[in-house]
Amino acid sequence: MIRNLINKVGDVRQGEWRALAWSALLFFLILAGYYLVRPVRDAIAAEFPRDVLGDLFWITLGATLIANPILALLAVYIPRRILVPIAYSAFVALLTIVFVAMRAPDEPTRLLAGRTLYIGVSVLNLFLMTLFWALMADGYSLSRSKRLFGIIAAAGTLGAVAGAFLSQQIASNETLGSEFSILAGAVLIALTIPVSFIARRAMSDMPPAPDEALGNHDTDARKPVGGHFLAGFAAIARSPLLAGIALYLFFIPFAQTLVYFQQVDVIKAAELTREDATKYLASVDVWVNTAALVIQLFLTSRIIKWITVGGALVTLPVASCAGVAALAYAPSLTTLAVVRVAQRAVNYALARPARETLFTVVSPEERFKAKPVIDTFIYRAADGVGERADKSLADYLLYLVPPMLIIWSAIAVTLGALQRRRVREAAPHQLCPNCRYDMRGITSDICPECGKSTAISGVP
Repeated sequence: MIRNLINKVGDVRQGEWRALAWSALLFFLILAGYYLVRPVRDAIAAEFPRDVLGDLFWITLGATLIANPILALLAVYIPRRILVPIAYSAFVALLTIVFVAMRAPDEPTRLLAGRTLYIGVSVLNLFLMTLFWALMADGYSLSRSKRLFGIIAAAGTLGAVAGAFLSQQIASNETLGSEFSILAGAVLIALTIPVSFIARRAMSDMPPAPDEALGNHDTDARKPVGGHFLAGFAAIARSPLLAGIALYLFFIPFAQTLVYFQQVDVIKAAELTREDATKYLASVDVWVNTAALVIQLFLTSRIIKWITVGGALVTLPVASCAGVAALAYAPSLTTLAVVRVAQRAVNYALARPARETLFTVVSPEERFKAKPVIDTFIYRAADGVGERADKSLADYLLYLVPPMLIIWSAIAVTLGALQRRRVREAAPHQLCPNCRYDMRGITSDICPECGKSTAISGVP
């Protein structure tokens, strides 16, 4: 019964079930742990003065800039199968230290713990996500990603719903207090470490995919990525596809930051306590991820197939720009909840899975070096630009919406075209021109996948 339900979401084939199950469990644990902590972080952030919060945005950008070369340097020498658990261990250590500090008797220590939580979670959560999806893009080919990433994303959404619900319940418990959500989050993230090893092995055990040669999927995760630790920046500069992904992603946190500061203003105007703010934000997270789950279960794979990757990417600019305009026109707790649900549900259910399929057609070095630069440094840089835009242009936000919508949507459509072009330009001696089957090591000119002659198209 469960298999039948999953097959309605995406076409799971023989030899893929074990890898899919462990990948889904890994993403479930990651998002459950993160969403236990997220409402606490945002509730604490709502207590900061506007100037302090703006400064924390720029400190977060600086911390991200420092962390990126460190991760890239580790990728040069550390095997890929160990790289992900190292990053997750750092997140567990951060949450544990912050939880202990927030239980300290003196106010200055608790204040420092709150700011550390905001900066640390904002930085490391991006590395959690980018490394997870890099791991997925490393293990799944393009054809598999289009079929299976929607299912994996749905599992993560279930984890997000569970984490947000638990955070809401903990905040409602007068004995525990909201900070216990931080400890619970640390426990769940710790569980991801052994699961990531098992998921990696399960992906390596899958039978070869028809388009495995596309994107250079090296199944030997014992190898480090190698190369130069600054290669990620160079790869973005010379690749139109990666540069386009960076530009597309830039608009995501830019729009979210505009909404975020409106969120802070709305919560302050409502005069909510920290516990009430945590419960409100956790309830919004529950609705966000419930909506995303419904879309992922019944629509994600179909929508990406119907309107292509480029069309799926366009849905986020539309939802985000409409949200910015709505909050600028009528700020309230109700409007905020509707905007956050629409903006983030579309991102998680449609734009994110579509965007991650783009990385299945790039090399491992681009996945583990360029992708973290895009998903973390570019992301936080856009946060900083969004903070300045909100501070300087708060009265003119409605005028920003039309040009942002046009430019962002154009980038989305272009990315879909660039991905299709990279598929067409795959070396002919590697892939069957008819079905994209990996022909490496096959001496016959008859493709074993589709049965057609590759010699007709000039494939030796």
